[in-house]
Formats: sequence, structure tokens, C-alpha cells
Amino acid sequence: MSIKGPYEIVHYFVGLSTDTKPTETAVLGDRFFESDTRLWYIYDGTSWSMLNEEFSLSLYGKCSSTMTASTTELVVPTLVGYGDDFFNNKFYIQILKNANSVGNAPEIQVRKITDYVSTTGTFTVDAFGANVEASDEIVVLHESLVAIGRDDADNVFASTNVVANADGSMIERLEWIQVALGGAATQLRVQQSVSGTVEETDLIRFQVSLMDIDSGAIASASIDITAITQTMERSRNGAAYSAISDPTVTFSKADGIVYMDYEFKAAQWQVGDMYRMSLSGITCTLHGDTAYVPAMIWNNIVVEAEDLTYNTQYLYAVADSGTTSPTKVLDNSILSILMTKESGGDTSDFDNSTDSLEAQSDKIGAFSGDGGANQDDSVKSSLDLAHTDLDAIISKLATGVGAVQIATTTEDLNQAAGTYDLLTGTTQPVILKALTIKMPTGAAGGSLTSISIQTDDATPGMIISSTLGAVANLTSEADIGWSGEMRIDVGTKIQLTIAGGAHGSEYLTKITATYQAVTAGGTLA
Repeated sequence: MSIKGPYEIVHYFVGLSTDTKPTETAVLGDRFFESDTRLWYIYDGTSWSMLNEEFSLSLYGKCSSTMTASTTELVVPTLVGYGDDFFNNKFYIQILKNANSVGNAPEIQVRKITDYVSTTGTFTVDAFGANVEASDEIVVLHESLVAIGRDDADNVFASTNVVANADGSMIERLEWIQVALGGAATQLRVQQSVSGTVEETDLIRFQVSLMDIDSGAIASASIDITAITQTMERSRNGAAYSAISDPTVTFSKADGIVYMDYEFKAAQWQVGDMYRMSLSGITCTLHGDTAYVPAMIWNNIVVEAEDLTYNTQYLYAVADSGTTSPTKVLDNSILSILMTKESGGDTSDFDNSTDSLEAQSDKIGAFSGDGGANQDDSVKSSLDLAHTDLDAIISKLATGVGAVQIATTTEDLNQAAGTYDLLTGTTQPVILKALTIKMPTGAAGGSLTSISIQTDDATPGMIISSTLGAVANLTSEADIGWSGEMRIDVGTKIQLTIAGGAHGSEYLTKITATYQAVTAGGTLA
């Protein structure tokens, strides 16, 4: 039987690790505390050995005074005896004190332990940012402590294998919250081009714009179309849609867009056909997260114009019957009905010397409503007045309430930093619906850092922010746009602000504004 004791008196000694521990005055069971290493030892009647009364999630230690400086290998004599590989991949080391340069790296840095040699207390770790040297003070931390992290950018705990679980550990729950919120992928903004009517031989661009609300257009390298599904289908006379293979539907990508230019070939399409372009499978990488672009469908009708060359040939063919009815004008055609009042559009009695538009004009111009007593009452003068009134009416309709209007202007970015007027609300207030600014060929640069477009109201209405207008987004022929609704009162200006400085050479941008008058007569000028 090896059990000894009990003992009524236990002596406690305090000293340094460099001190020789007493043996002559010590009795079995005595304790010795090393104040510099903070370790306890117990006397077994013959020699002293380290006392591990209980294992802690953190262990203090001091690097050997003879240790060779290293970023990956630490020798800690006070932490021997735990068994080879005991700390591997479950514990981390933090440098508490850089003995010869307090406060400097690698102090406070934390690195994972990848190997441990029990007999020498040698730890192999992921590389620190600077050498760990002799007498540096360290603490060994269990991974459950490291996972909480520090208030800096040097947190090394990896959670890449953590699976989201709403009812799991703290880390699993945090992962679940991140997944539920969508992470950085929620910053994706998508805009689909309009599904318009088309005509035969039209070349139409189908486009999806992809923007990051923080940085603007998503770089082409961050757009993935390798898993894309793209189909053009046709429905004729109400039948089910079927795929059209000519031309081949192939979408491409560029910074901020996925697009395809499609030709509606006459051999494939006719009036009344319905087209349906389907697109899916696009993903983007935003700040390390994968964002999924919604499936897109463009759907509308083909309003292909008839072959005007064939159907209008009789408007320009040479007449072959003298001054009377040209035989090439078909009876009961629209042209024949314009030429004659005869039933069935019979033009056989048409005489251009009396019945042509020029002959009718001569007759009308010579006619006076009061027999010539007052020339202002003549039909010609009345028509002139009516024409003037119609011009005024057309002008008012063009600027009437709700009428869509477009204003354009240009602005050179080769100017000093400052604010420049683009358009001004005139006559009546308007509602701004959309605004785009088109870059010329070649990327912006020089001293220019960003542009923005806003109103000069006391509280400016922001149209294009300096973030969206950052010089990184002002690429060759880039088209930066805004859409929404913003009231522009009479006298309110839409202005462009240049930040940083001039481009360095002429850099002429094109600005297009789409708007509607709130009150008839409102314009942007």
C-alpha cells in the first residue's frame, strides 16, 4: 500500500523558480509556490514535483531564458508533462508580455497550437506576426475562450466548419442568424431591362444590371454565369411556347451587367407572335458571400411592320395611263379611296389636272369666305390661323400634365472641384422620374475622385451619390442611372459636383433626364 498520511501540518514555501527548493526542512506534503511562474510544487519526502490540483482552461507560462527567437516554436519549461500532442488544435497561445519590448508585437497576438512535446514543453504554433523571444510571458487558452474573440482584427479562431443551428451553441446560433439575414448578399441590387414590343429585324438588348449598394457596379470577375439557363421561346396564334434556336441565345457579362443582343429575324417571327426570353442561374460574390440573382423573364408581342417596299410600290411607280387613272392603282385600295369618291374605289375617271392635291390647293387658295371683301376671311387665311393655333396646342400638349418629357445636357469633368448647374425647373414644377449620366470612351482619372448629382434645395435631393459616382465606377462608356420620383420646383437646380479635381483633359459626359409636368407648361431647361 503506497498511501501515506494524514498530516496535521503542511508547510508553505514561496520563492522564485531559480531558487533551490528546501529538502532538509521540508516534510512530506509541503507546498512550494514559484512567484515568477505562478506554479505550485509538492514534496514527496525525497523531491519536489509540479502540483496540478485541477486543470484550468488557461495556463500561464514563461518562455525559456535560452530559447531561440521564433515565430512558430516556443519552449516553455513550466508547461511540461501534459503528454505529447495534448494541446494540439484545441488550444491557443497568447503573448501576454514581450519581455524586451513591452507593448510591441507579438504582444496580445493569439495563435493556434499545432504540436506539443511534453518532455521539453515545446509548442509549435501558427506563425506570430513577430518573433517570440526568451522570457516572454504567455498564456495557453482553450478554444472555447478564444472563440469569444477580441476587439481587434487579429482574431484567429476559425469557424468555417460551424453549421447553422437555431438551437445549438452560441457559435452555431450566430451562424444561423448570419444565414437568416443573408449576409453581405443582401447588398445586391438587380434591375431588369424593359420588356418592350419589337418589330421584324429589330436588334434588342436584354440586360440585367447588377449593383452593390456600397461600391456600385459589380465587377465582371465577381459575376458567375457558368450555371446560366437562357431560352428564347415563341407563341403563335395562342399556341404553347416553343424554343427558338436561331439565333443562338448566349448571354455575356461585363462590369455591372449580364446581357445579350438578340436579332428578331424575319424568318422566325411574324406579326402577332409573342416572345418570351427566360434567364436564370446567375450568381454574384459580394464581400465573400454568394448572392443569387432572381430568374428573369422578358415577355411581349411582335408588332413587325409589313414589307413597305412591296405594299407601297404604287406610291412611287410611274403612272402608265397619261393624265387619267394610273392602271397600277388597284381599285378599292386605300390609295384609290383617297383619289375618288366612286363606289369600290374606281379611279377610271381620275384626272390629275383637276383632281390632284395641287389642283385642289389652287382652288382653295383662290377661294374667299366673303367673296373677297375681307382677305382675312379667306379659307387660306383661316387655315393659316388654325395652323398657328394648332402649333400652340401641340406645344401645350407636349408640356401638359403627365406628358413624358426628356431633357439632355452635357458636362465636362475636366473642371476644378466644385458644383455646376445641369438643369433648372422652369415655368411650372415637374416630377423627375429618371436621370442617367453617360461616360465618354476611356475611364475617368486625373485628380477626379468622385461625382455626385443632386438638387440645390435647402435639403438636397440626392440623385446619384458620391459613392455610386466614385471614380472607380466612372469606367469607359459607363452608364450610371437613377430612377424614382423627385419634385423639381420652379427655380430649383439639378447640379453636378466634382470632387478631387479635374480629369486632366476634356471628358464630356452626357446627362439625360426624364420627367413629367405637375402643372401644364413645366419643363427642365
